[in-house]
Amino acid sequence: MNRKTLIFSLACITAVLFLPPVLLYAADLRVPNPPSGIQDDAGLAAPPVSAEDIRDIYGPIALPEPPPYLLYGVMIMLVLVLVIAVWFAWSLMKKRKNNQKIDPAAHALDSLKKAEDGLPEFGILFFAGEVSQILRSYIEARFSIPTTSCTTSEFFYGLKTSFDGQSSMLTEHDQTLKQCLTLCDRVKFSRFLPEHEAVRSLAESARSFIDRTRTQATEEK
Repeated sequence: MNRKTLIFSLACITAVLFLPPVLLYAADLRVPNPPSGIQDDAGLAAPPVSAEDIRDIYGPIALPEPPPYLLYGVMIMLVLVLVIAVWFAWSLMKKRKNNQKIDPAAHALDSLKKAEDGLPEFGILFFAGEVSQILRSYIEARFSIPTTSCTTSEFFYGLKTSFDGQSSMLTEHDQTLKQCLTLCDRVKFSRFLPEHEAVRSLAESARSFIDRTRTQATEEK
C-alpha cells in the first residue's frame, strides 16, 4: 500500500462516517406545511368551513439537538491515528525481518565479486574504494562496531580501547585487516598505484578475512 492509496482510503472513510449524521440532522429539521389560509391569492372569500376544519396556530417547534460533530471528529481522528500507527509498525517489522535474513558475510562476498568484475572497466581507484567500504560495512553489520564513520587509524585505536568485548575475533586477523584497509587508503587518498599482483592479493585477503570470521561465528553458534 503506497502513501497515495492510504491517504485516499482515509479520506473515503472520513466522508462515509460524516455523511449519515448530516442526513439525519437535515431530516429532523423538516416540518409539515401549515394549513391553507381562509382566502385564496385573489382575496376572494373562501367557501364556508366547518368547525372541524379550523385548526389552531402552530406553537414553537423544538429543534433537535445538533449531532456531536466534535465527538465524531475526535473518534475519526483516533481511528486514523490507529490505522497509521498499525501501518508504520507493520512496515518496521517487515523491514527488520528482511534485514535479519541477510547474511552479512554472503552480502560482502557478493559485493566483492562484483567489485572484481568491474575492476577492468572502472580501475584500481574504484576497486580500492569498494573493498574498503565492503570490509567496513561487513564489520559493522557482523560485530556491531561502527567503522563507516571513522578513519582507519581511529578504527584500530578503538579496537584496543573501546570495543574490547566485541573485537576478540577481529584481533586474531588484525594484520590482514590492517593491510587491506591501509592499502585502500593509500590508493584512495595518495593516488598510489599498486601492481596487478598486489591488487589480486588485496581481493584474496579481503575474501579470506570475511570467510574466516564467518566460519568462527558459525562455530560459536
